[in-house]
Amino acid sequence: MNIHERNNTTGIEIIAVTLLTVGRAIANNLAVIYWLGYPPVRPFGYYQFTESLRGLYLIGLVLFIVSLRKESWTELGLTSRLWTRDFIIVLFLIFMTMLIWLPVTSLIEKLGVFAFDKPPTRPFVSPSTTAESLWICVSCILVGFGEELLIRGYFLSRLLRICRPVAGVIYSSLVFSAWHMPQGVTSVAYTFIFGLVYGWMFTKIRRLYPLVLAHSINDMIGFFWAYS
Repeated sequence: MNIHERNNTTGIEIIAVTLLTVGRAIANNLAVIYWLGYPPVRPFGYYQFTESLRGLYLIGLVLFIVSLRKESWTELGLTSRLWTRDFIIVLFLIFMTMLIWLPVTSLIEKLGVFAFDKPPTRPFVSPSTTAESLWICVSCILVGFGEELLIRGYFLSRLLRICRPVAGVIYSSLVFSAWHMPQGVTSVAYTFIFGLVYGWMFTKIRRLYPLVLAHSINDMIGFFWAYS
């Protein structure tokens, strides 16, 4: 495959991922409002099962496509783990995301930019047993792995073939944040900042595992904070 053909194929993949993520978010938002009302409150088991299934689907889809094309998983960032370094990167990602987000959220609250946004709501019925709490952790890991594999490992690595890192990080962050439209405007803003930090880190280390772990921990903190 020559460079021109590869760029055309990469462009198709980028469009496909954009439609998959943004289109899914719009459809999901309309569906839950129609069937569950606003705010949509899903039964615990329904929400966790569908989230776990979504994570497995994303992981399987990306690995299948890459294997089918006989490409190296290294480009996805699936390289050997460096435990100590990865742990430091995880702490850095969580710290930097919050460091940027806290003053931003304070500013937008003062400016009233998101005054039209509805208050954050709990997406599912509260967990009632230890097993259900563990299920939250498992689904966070699966979703964190799936989203990082698709957006940073697959999507951003494709963007980096045809554009500069800054443009690739910004565009992948926009797609990632649009994917979270069902969670509200504030979530879209947060995930955009989240995507910028994680995307920038991926361009520097080209390794996925620390991003997956930090993403999973971030989601766990968010869920347990909401239900505390």
